[in-house]
Amino acid sequence: MNTKHSVLPLFLGAVGFVITCLSWILSPQYPFGDDNSAHLSVIVHVAEILRAGEMDFWWHHSNMGVPLFVAYQPFPALFMGALVGILGNDLALYLFKASISLTWALMPLAWYQGARWYGLKPIQSLVLGALTLCIHDPDSLGFGVRSSTLLGLYTQHFGLLFLPLYVGCFQKLLDGRSDKPMLTAVLFSLTAMSHLWVGLYAGIISLSAILANHKYVRRALPSMTLLCAYSFILLAWWLVPLLVYNDYAGGLPWLKERHNGWPLFKSIRMLLSGSVFDSERYPILTTMCILGGLGLIRHRRNSMVRHWIVLCVFTSVLFLGRTNWGEYYNLIPMHSQVNVMRYITGVHICGLVAAMVALSTTADYFESKIKGAAISLLVSTVFWGVWDSQSTLRSFDVEQRSYAELVQYLKQQPDHRFAVHGVLGTGNHFHRDLLPLLTNKGQLQSYAHGFHTTLSTYYAEYFDFSPAACELFNIGSIVAKGELPVSFPQFAYQKTEKVGEYTIVHPEHSLSSGLFSYVTVRGEIEGQGFREMRQAIRSLAIPTFASGFLPEININSKAQEIQIKVSDQSQTPWNIKHAKSLLDELNLERENTQFGTLSGYQRGLSSYSVKADVLSKEDAWLVLKVNMFPWWHAYIDEKEVSIQHVAPNFMAIKLGKGIQDVRFKYKNPIPQKIGFALCFVMIVGNLMFHLTVKPKS
Repeated sequence: MNTKHSVLPLFLGAVGFVITCLSWILSPQYPFGDDNSAHLSVIVHVAEILRAGEMDFWWHHSNMGVPLFVAYQPFPALFMGALVGILGNDLALYLFKASISLTWALMPLAWYQGARWYGLKPIQSLVLGALTLCIHDPDSLGFGVRSSTLLGLYTQHFGLLFLPLYVGCFQKLLDGRSDKPMLTAVLFSLTAMSHLWVGLYAGIISLSAILANHKYVRRALPSMTLLCAYSFILLAWWLVPLLVYNDYAGGLPWLKERHNGWPLFKSIRMLLSGSVFDSERYPILTTMCILGGLGLIRHRRNSMVRHWIVLCVFTSVLFLGRTNWGEYYNLIPMHSQVNVMRYITGVHICGLVAAMVALSTTADYFESKIKGAAISLLVSTVFWGVWDSQSTLRSFDVEQRSYAELVQYLKQQPDHRFAVHGVLGTGNHFHRDLLPLLTNKGQLQSYAHGFHTTLSTYYAEYFDFSPAACELFNIGSIVAKGELPVSFPQFAYQKTEKVGEYTIVHPEHSLSSGLFSYVTVRGEIEGQGFREMRQAIRSLAIPTFASGFLPEININSKAQEIQIKVSDQSQTPWNIKHAKSLLDELNLERENTQFGTLSGYQRGLSSYSVKADVLSKEDAWLVLKVNMFPWWHAYIDEKEVSIQHVAPNFMAIKLGKGIQDVRFKYKNPIPQKIGFALCFVMIVGNLMFHLTVKPKS
């Protein structure tokens, strides 16, 4: 095959992909995809922060508040947020959809280039690039356009775009064809900052390459050392806080089969039946994977094939997950809270390499018989991928009457959070994540960013819709589509409104101002970690708040079990069966103390403030109903005071008597900001250098 213009089909495929997406991109409607609304919302929020000249990244609207870029990947939101900040919020929706389309349009070209750097032949690289658009997995969770358009894994496709470039650059560094550890570190950092799991898998690919090509290691050791050092410098501003404050991350609240992995025989059945690569269609790609895999095993003495085999072994072991390996799986570094089904993307990558071998061998064979057969096969593969991708593009019209009326109604409400939920018919992302953006109101619970970043996803999932729960979580409106379900405690509420096809319930709030309430802090819940204490906290938080107090939450690394401390002298091991007696022991007599009044509540991008007038002689505590994180600072009359972590995951400070100005401020640490600035300069500078300076011949 003449390769002079062989990359042309991939360029034409990219152009064709964008052209076929234009009507979707330019439509004023919002994209489907479970997490897409959350990603769009956080991009707009980041744009607002940057335009305001701030560098403290707190996001009020999701899951009782999210500390951005502590547990979640920063690059897509920062890059797109800066773009929206420059071009304006009016273009945010169109830029967001364009970023999805452009990333997938460029995916074949990125994998082609990465494969060429890795050392594959031109025809192999072209076929591998073309196949990136052809996967159709059962849950839209892996490598494919559907992961972006149907499931909304927005950050994952950024990571998959950089991954092949990093792998190709790493292989050149390993086998001595290149000495660019800084460029390799930049590409690895962009991969990891785009998506943490993809960055983790990039590390697994690198380890597999080293094990398969150990003869190169001694010669490449100086370059590898520099690569590790540069990568640490580039990623430290993000990864160090992620690891240090991992206790505050949400992790996996639920451990179902989708999170723990398929059983062994189901995995084999799903693979051989075609469901993993060709869900709901003929197993064309699956057949190519099997044939190509058999061909690769025959050439296992080849160093590239050995790399593929080692990677397949690692991927298979990790894909089997907790379902097959049990608690031993959690002993693997960085895997105790990983969603095992993420590794279906790794299965797809290994399968694509095998399918590439089968298809490129077929192309070479027919090219020797019929001139132009290889290019025809390549064009057909690209067309197949582009055509299949278009069927996934769907949009939601926010101007439809009932939804538009709901947006306007919630905009006019006081600055309380609102609650939507699956049992109320409002559990999709257009209610969970898009409504907060359109109304500028906080929302109780989301499965997008908060799933990974905050513990509160767990508590909100088990929300009981009682008036006490609404006051604790600062819920001012409960939104149901249609009529309220029979299980809803409608008798507990006086005010109900009909807005189009929606039913809105309004709880009454007493002695509170927005996100602030007076409480007494009494008792303590203690355990080895916050995630281990979730059940106890969920069971005790609402009943205690209904009685006027909240227990402290503290970590004790030496604790063998969760303890409920009623006083300094009395503590009881936690058991859900004894929850009622524990509540009785904590003295659930309703506090009659009227502490005073709250007024002048204000909410900023990264701060909350209120004026507290304390009349009571007894100790008054003020609780801020947003997620606790160590980077919060509290001030009374501009003097910093200590913060107490209280149930369920909030903050409280002790007040004195009289009128006081109270302010809570979230501050990203100065070292982190310096580290980010250094990372930005190093990445931009290195990329500009390699794009503008011609390499030596």
